[in-house]
Amino acid sequence: MGAETSTLLIVAIALVVVSFFSDWIERRHYVYAVIATIATCIIVAALSAAYQAESNSGTSDFWRTAALFFGPTLVAIGWVVTNEVTTLNSRKQHTITLINQYFTNAQRIEDKRKIAQRLAGRLIIDPTVYDFDDHTHPFLTTVQRELNYLDFLASSILRREVDEGLLKRVLRDILLRHHDQLLPYIKHCQCRSPDTWADFSKLYDRWTSR
Repeated sequence: MGAETSTLLIVAIALVVVSFFSDWIERRHYVYAVIATIATCIIVAALSAAYQAESNSGTSDFWRTAALFFGPTLVAIGWVVTNEVTTLNSRKQHTITLINQYFTNAQRIEDKRKIAQRLAGRLIIDPTVYDFDDHTHPFLTTVQRELNYLDFLASSILRREVDEGLLKRVLRDILLRHHDQLLPYIKHCQCRSPDTWADFSKLYDRWTSR
């Protein structure tokens, strides 16, 4: 197999892998891939030169030369693994902090209580009862605070700054119910500014489609 064919095969395999794992691949993984590709090219070139030199001289030091690359390779792999473990642990800790804040923060508790009181069960907010353009209405102010926090959580999830699996397991029903109950108000505000609570809406679509 020629060098050009091998290169095309490697690129094709890489594209298949990227498309299959697109939901899990993050920016730092592309950095790993670029560094690994450059390092592989350097190592292959160095070993090819060493093998060619050995063939011309009749010596048998090829594997000794190859062994020189094993140490740095293991160190690099260890660094990647350590970095991934640190990132995932930090993400999980941040997620636990957000969940704890949502259930224990006094403001969050009070806002949830008011919404549950006004919209008991799965009652949907009624535009004939509340003037959605009245930004000073106490209940609508409460709704805005709750939606702002839920949108913040959604932004963190969509940007992979938190552990989506853990948040989904704990808060999925709450987030989906709030979105359903407050949808008329969300749509009203998004008519004026489409970016208003846009990440919350994106997360709702994402979690209801899976």
